[in-house]
Amino acid sequence: MVRQGGIVWNVGALQAWLKKYAELQSLLLLRAQMLSGAPSRGTELTAMTYRNTQTRPTRNLVVLGKHVSLLCQYLKTTALTGKDKLIPHALDAITSDILVQDLALARPFAEIAAKACFPDRPEVVDLYRNHVFVNFDRLFDSKDLSLIMSRHSLPIMHFGLTINSWRHIQTAWKRKLGCAVEDVIEMDREDNVEALQAGHSRSTENRVYGISVEALAGAAEDVLPAYLNASMEWQRHCQVPVSGQWASYKTARAHPPSSPPPPAAPPAPEPRENKQPVAYSMPAEAVQKAMVDAVVAKLPSTDEIATKVMDKLMPALKGMLQDMFQSTTGGPSERTDKGKGKEREREKEQEQGQSTSHGRAQSGISDRSPIWDHSDVELEQTDIHVQSAEPSTSGQSATLDQALQMMQGLLKNPSASWKSKEQHACMATVLKGETDLVAVLGTGAGKSMLAIIPSMVQPKEATVLVLPLNSLMLDYQRRLEEFRVPYQVYGTDKPLSSSTNLILVTADKALTPQWRSALAMLNQSKKVARLIFDEAHIPLMSKDYRMAFQSIHQLRSIPMQLVLLSATLPSWCMEEVKTTFQLVQQTEVIRQSTDRPELGYHLERVPVHSMARRVAEVLEEEGSLWEERDRALVFVTSIAAGQHLSHMTAYPFYNGDKGTSDEDRRWMYQQWIKGFSKVLIATTAFSAGNDYPHVRTVIHMDRPFDMVDYIQGQGRADHGAGRGGQMGDL
Repeated sequence: MVRQGGIVWNVGALQAWLKKYAELQSLLLLRAQMLSGAPSRGTELTAMTYRNTQTRPTRNLVVLGKHVSLLCQYLKTTALTGKDKLIPHALDAITSDILVQDLALARPFAEIAAKACFPDRPEVVDLYRNHVFVNFDRLFDSKDLSLIMSRHSLPIMHFGLTINSWRHIQTAWKRKLGCAVEDVIEMDREDNVEALQAGHSRSTENRVYGISVEALAGAAEDVLPAYLNASMEWQRHCQVPVSGQWASYKTARAHPPSSPPPPAAPPAPEPRENKQPVAYSMPAEAVQKAMVDAVVAKLPSTDEIATKVMDKLMPALKGMLQDMFQSTTGGPSERTDKGKGKEREREKEQEQGQSTSHGRAQSGISDRSPIWDHSDVELEQTDIHVQSAEPSTSGQSATLDQALQMMQGLLKNPSASWKSKEQHACMATVLKGETDLVAVLGTGAGKSMLAIIPSMVQPKEATVLVLPLNSLMLDYQRRLEEFRVPYQVYGTDKPLSSSTNLILVTADKALTPQWRSALAMLNQSKKVARLIFDEAHIPLMSKDYRMAFQSIHQLRSIPMQLVLLSATLPSWCMEEVKTTFQLVQQTEVIRQSTDRPELGYHLERVPVHSMARRVAEVLEEEGSLWEERDRALVFVTSIAAGQHLSHMTAYPFYNGDKGTSDEDRRWMYQQWIKGFSKVLIATTAFSAGNDYPHVRTVIHMDRPFDMVDYIQGQGRADHGAGRGGQMGDL
């Protein structure tokens, strides 16, 4: 609006526009990385400028003929030579057009919006004025670029690409597709007599002498078309309008990619007696034809393949016909039992054959390996398909019934049922495994069963449970040992075992290269079906001081289902959750009310100097009403406050300070669980790490840091006991 002759901006609307503009910038950054030829270095790409500045006199955005290009300068030899190279990457036609329109039309308004939204931060306005890609109030970085790549590749590939993985994959594709221009680059490296007579190398001659005004310092003029050709060749393989193509969007979408005639190739180097001539690479079609001919020559004849397939198929067909005949004629049960035993033996042999096949694939198949061995795997897949041809609803219902029976056995309650329709729906989604899941269930609503039961119902699939707190690890180990459910805890000193289906791992370890390697090795012998992250709200709140959580999107290192569990994820943060964890677009969100009407709340205003004494008095009053199994928790907001209260009351103080070892924390937790000390003093980190069902009193001494900590703390009271609990705030 205009007020008193001046423009008054709606800052909230401008900030929303800048965030949408950052999404456009992220898409342009993604296309520049993946469609302009060989991938650039992430750190350099995200910091490129489109203006010359005092500190950076050579801008990164240039137009070479008809090609809008980004100039990279980094080489691994830069530190040795002390000089940068200018290496152009030609942008595809669509990216070029949108980027030009962006900088000409949208960017001036973005500068105005940034000045209105950040009046005290002129450096933000400078970002919009000088840099090609801007992420709201800062530049993008390599982690942002990896996150963008993962977000858009995950729904298609079921695997999140990152800068590192894309560099390997693109190089392999480029090698197979014949996009290399090593022969042209080699021209710049070879010396000739004329250059040596002039007292310099040929690279110096190409870079300094007899060049046109369009040449770039640091690269021979005749070599520049080779860089542009490499970008265009990659764009043709990606089937996008190539750089330099002038066409309407309608024409570009209706016709296959084409390009203007490539620049004339430089002359071939003169042959020399004391040097081998430059070897030019074979055309891609010739290489592919040679590879196909070599493979076909090693294939056995169709008669040999048919004979081998029938040899493998006949025993299975005979067994199926015998079983069918016995079931039709009502044969004795003894024969049927033997048939089942043989079937189990055959399944066992198939499993062993699968693991042997994986091991052979890992070590490489030799030339002597018969090519028809793969028919075994195809037959197994066909058998599985036939067996699962029943209606999916009946099969899923039977699996859910089996899951309920397992849960009844763990709880030692034959009449136990699903705690809610939401828990039932979550279990169905987890066991089906077709999409990601965010389960927001109240405290005591059976979230942990979503991780435990699938590992028992589906013995041929592994389940990974990621725990962000050490206290959670202790609590899960306690419950699994009570349930007598086999599990393994990941450690860097030993590989993962395929004999145990449930794997516990801390969140920090689950983001390390060692874990990803161990998980990939396990997946070769047993399918890893799902990864379940408990207390999924923690990475959203802790990524500012727990650096590992900034890379939480890297959890899915292999194709598998992601399941997020929490009792404190508000609906407004679902999009942030999906982005942070890189969930698929069809992610299912199942939510139930987390109200706790059985809890009672008491609020007291107490002077700071008498707060610890009042806590001791409340514990003494409440303790007189407790039963043997009842416990209490006191949450403090600082290490000093917890130590002071512990010295006054002699109750153990559970905390994450470096001075407290893991053994000490485990000992204090066990003392509290076993009732040697019915009260445990703890920092707020313990609020999400305990599911003991008989906590009768929870006290927050002093004001919690935020509402999530408070809700997590009050959720510990009466966890599944059904007798009510007391909440105290001092």
